[in-house]
Amino acid sequence: MNTTPFSLRIFVADGLRIVDKSNWIGKALMFPRALLPHGKVYSCK
Repeated sequence: MNTTPFSLRIFVADGLRIVDKSNWIGKALMFPRALLPHGKVYSCK
């Protein structure tokens, strides 16, 4: 099994977690289901 090491950076604020993985262009956004109606959608340019 050939695995490549990576690092994760996690920013936490008020129940919101933003996860950034090294060598990956995407971001993960995690939050409790109860906050879903209060969320906003942001567009990346």
